[in-house]
Amino acid sequence: MNALMNIAPTVDATIYGYQGNWILGGLKILSVSATEIRLSAGKSLLQGRLFELKADTTYTISGTGTLYLGLHGDLTKQNASSTDGSVTNNQFDVGVYSSVYGNLNQGDVEAVIGLYQISINGASVSTKQLVWNYIETAKLKPGNVFSDYPSQPTYAKRVGTQVTIRGAVTNSRSLDFGGGWGAVQLPESMRPKTGSHVYLSQGSGNARFLIEIDSTGWLTFSRYSSNGGQLNVQQNAWLNISTSFDVM
Repeated sequence: MNALMNIAPTVDATIYGYQGNWILGGLKILSVSATEIRLSAGKSLLQGRLFELKADTTYTISGTGTLYLGLHGDLTKQNASSTDGSVTNNQFDVGVYSSVYGNLNQGDVEAVIGLYQISINGASVSTKQLVWNYIETAKLKPGNVFSDYPSQPTYAKRVGTQVTIRGAVTNSRSLDFGGGWGAVQLPESMRPKTGSHVYLSQGSGNARFLIEIDSTGWLTFSRYSSNGGQLNVQQNAWLNISTSFDVM
């Protein structure tokens, strides 16, 4: 007789907790059209559940408009084990769905957790990533009037929700002290979700300046000062960047 292994909704949150949604490796879109999307093998943590796609897989797309490639969970169904120890999974499946909904960790018995959003409008097909890699590193490209300071290119690293930025830029021309100058821009996965991250940075000598990072990802300089007085930023200044913040 096969043993039934069903995770009851009442204990689901206790088992899996609230670790969030992250890609742990792979799960990249290899190709997409109006009729199918191919995803590479990989692993992710979705609402606390470790999901593994063991081989590159193609999924059929039916419909147009906004769709979602993701994991569907239904805790009202039952998994079953056979006498040889193998398990038939009936609670979770991957596919393309018309909407995302539910949270299995908050008492819902059914949910669709989106990995990618698919937008289809006639012959135009685009995708948007909804779940980010747990660890991500990026070289940040300086804005129009800035360049990397010699030997100090600016890099950002995110581990979970914590972002760290290190580096420095220099300016190709004098800048007025009022600021608002975009130095570098963070990728979408590293931007503050709400509000801004603001901090005061110490430059050369007595120079100080305010750095703000908002939801657009731009890191901007303003209020450049020395000995209490605001100054224009002279050409080829050393503008160092060193900060950490939580994207949530």
